[in-house]
Amino acid sequence: MHSEIQRRCTSHNEEEPHSHSHHSGVGGVDVMDEKSSVLFVFFLDDRILAFPLDVVIQALFSVEVTPLPAAPDIVAGVINYHGEIVTVVDLRVRFGSRRQEILTSDWFILIRTKKRVLVVVASGVTGVLKPSG
Repeated sequence: MHSEIQRRCTSHNEEEPHSHSHHSGVGGVDVMDEKSSVLFVFFLDDRILAFPLDVVIQALFSVEVTPLPAAPDIVAGVINYHGEIVTVVDLRVRFGSRRQEILTSDWFILIRTKKRVLVVVASGVTGVLKPSG
């Protein structure tokens, strides 16, 4: 399954250039509409996940995170992104797993929601995919 998604993402990247518009889709990052049908696909452990491409600002290699002791479990901490303090979230908690230590091999996906910019931890980044149909 991973190879099929990678193949489709690679073929999409070669055929269609994409632009990064920085507005959130309807309902934030979790709702797709016709304008946001292109997906940014990534992995979190054994899960394949995606965001609408129009909410993704950038994918970065992980950096050191400053912990926030009183924050909810989903919050891994904060990073300084070009002078802006950005919250780092670990979606493993949302899926019922425990938050894990961030590894140097992890990725940070910088996204824009309706209210703020966030970093989402990912195990790997596949690329972009335009769903067929």
